[in-house]
Amino acid sequence: MKKIYLDAGHGGADAGAVGANGLYEKNLVLKIQQYLISYLNSTYSDFTIKTTRTTDTFLSLSQRASQANSWGADAFMSIHVNAGGGTGYEDYVYRSASNASKTFQSIVHGQVQPTLLSYNHPNRGRKSANYAVLRLTNMPAVLTEIAFIDNRTDAALLQNEAFLKSMGESYAKGIAVYLNLPRRAVPNPNPTPTPNPSPSEPGTKTYTIKQGDTLYSIAQKYNITVQALQEANTGLSDPLTLQVGKTIVIPSGTSPNPSPTPPAEQYPLPNGILKQGDSGEAVKQLQRALNAVNFKVGSVDGIYGVQTKDAVRRFQLVYLPYDVDGIYGPQTKNKLAAVLKAKS
Repeated sequence: MKKIYLDAGHGGADAGAVGANGLYEKNLVLKIQQYLISYLNSTYSDFTIKTTRTTDTFLSLSQRASQANSWGADAFMSIHVNAGGGTGYEDYVYRSASNASKTFQSIVHGQVQPTLLSYNHPNRGRKSANYAVLRLTNMPAVLTEIAFIDNRTDAALLQNEAFLKSMGESYAKGIAVYLNLPRRAVPNPNPTPTPNPSPSEPGTKTYTIKQGDTLYSIAQKYNITVQALQEANTGLSDPLTLQVGKTIVIPSGTSPNPSPTPPAEQYPLPNGILKQGDSGEAVKQLQRALNAVNFKVGSVDGIYGVQTKDAVRRFQLVYLPYDVDGIYGPQTKNKLAAVLKAKS
């Protein structure tokens, strides 16, 4: 199982490069990352992904590299948007890069070239620099600069979803070729059809899953809960295996909770990182909050054991499907706080 670490640059108070028409690097790189992940998930197998961020949060450069190193990633890609008056695409490795990093760069660059040609986007070539995330990471690492946000022609491309999608998929292909990921089996061209819900069934409508969808994004779109969505559709227990093109049932209204959820402020969330083997009041706070949003941990005993890890993992599968490790940290805390607030 290959480990892929994706680093969407900047975030939080650090907007990165800023262009006209409300273009922010920190937002664009998350879009590109999502297209990259969606393509990997739908096309390849035998890999797992960890990201620096999937929301508007900030980690220092050393934290990004440290996370990738401690996880033991097999490949690291940092995704960026350029600025400074130029035009075109370029990618980087560290000045004293290993041969493995140079090979990784060459493969990614080769996969990007067809997209550059199809959009008449200049190719600025393969480069090297003393960037911290390249210098501090232990595995083959590449940093991409998709276009110049302060160039009018490049900015127009950055507002073109088809271009962002094509580049994200090109990055994904580069990673897959470098890691020699096996392709998923081609679906049966004549599968046994799954009957759609009867139109006459009261209170039901349907939705066809698209690339990039998660249970959370679909639930938000229709103002329902993830739990209601899962209850209405057998086989949606694992959000990482959503089948593009599959039709699912959208239940009407929000599923009522078995009992009212007390206000979010009654569930203070601990800071820092908690993992299996930890214990104490902070773990109890986490257990109470997970129980409150129906990710049951059993008894609130203050022990971060197998059940608590499993509950955290199930929560991450639904709300943070590309950072599933069963470890409670800042991203899980922020998402859990948002879910508690929405339910209060």
